[in-house]
Amino acid sequence: MTTFLGPFLDEYFEHHRRRGDVEASTIATWEHTQRNLVEFFGQDKDIRTIAPKDADDWAAWLKTDQKLAENTIRKRSQFAKRFISVAVKRKLVAENPFAFLVGSVVSVPERKFFIPRETVDALLDQCHGPEYRLLLVFARYMGVRVPSEIHPLRWTDVNWEGQRIVISSPKTKRHRGGDKRVCPIFPEVLPFLQAAWDAAPEGAEWVFPSIRSGEKNLRTWLEKAIVRAGFTPWPRLWQNFRATRATELADKYPSHVAAAWLGHTERIADGHYRQVTTEHYSRAAQEATAAMPKPGAEKLAQNPAHSPLISAHQGSSRNEESPANARVYEALTCGGYPPSEGDGTRTRNHWIDSPVL
Repeated sequence: MTTFLGPFLDEYFEHHRRRGDVEASTIATWEHTQRNLVEFFGQDKDIRTIAPKDADDWAAWLKTDQKLAENTIRKRSQFAKRFISVAVKRKLVAENPFAFLVGSVVSVPERKFFIPRETVDALLDQCHGPEYRLLLVFARYMGVRVPSEIHPLRWTDVNWEGQRIVISSPKTKRHRGGDKRVCPIFPEVLPFLQAAWDAAPEGAEWVFPSIRSGEKNLRTWLEKAIVRAGFTPWPRLWQNFRATRATELADKYPSHVAAAWLGHTERIADGHYRQVTTEHYSRAAQEATAAMPKPGAEKLAQNPAHSPLISAHQGSSRNEESPANARVYEALTCGGYPPSEGDGTRTRNHWIDSPVL
């Protein structure tokens, strides 16, 4: 029996809409993969004729023709595998041609960006009204997912006396057996939450009523606010607010507590959110994690010039004494990697190559 790709996917999505077991936002995400599949294979493609090589060509097309990022390709491959696995269960096809495609998302370090509090302060000046200031603060200091965890927030979710708030998360509903978590109302958030409450009309239900209406594209709004504040938009605009907060909380609380407040597992936090910051390097260089080893400390105190890091930044002659030490000093003062001799860029290899280290 012939099973056409387009009608099969339409029926699959409609089935989940009727059952109500998948959020509308999830189906909207699936539809991007549906569009890619239909565009490449055709609406009337018999899924029995799709071979593993065809699936491989489709994934390559996503990269070369559609210019999608690696993780986006992996997610759409994951969804394609899921769709066609249903056809296998129904015995419409013998095997899943997408089964061998890699669907696991990997961490992309170059897309991580730590957003300093000073940047947030500048962005708050670009917000008109308490609702959008609260949105920015919730993203940065509550670490909520935007927009999925913003839309469901009601004023009844706020426990003013207990200084806690219930966050509803459609994304975690199916993964962890529940779609709610309880977070503290952090001191950074409280005055903005109070201002939004004071500005809300009597009997207001929703914390973010105008944002729920979808009048504004939140990504576009944030991007414009960043530019107006004098900054360059960073990768993953909203997600990096969450990643920054995950890093901060993990520095101050046990990892399982930080993960519970942000609604993800410790494994996910380690792989996709938490970052190594300049502050980590500064603290590590200045604060001993335990008692100093006395013999080493005494020798260093007696003759500090023997320390390569100290001698590297003593006086103006450091560059003449040791080019390698100069690179180390450059790294310490700039907070980054030492410059390469070739093109002026900073490369990780110079840390390894340096004779000082």
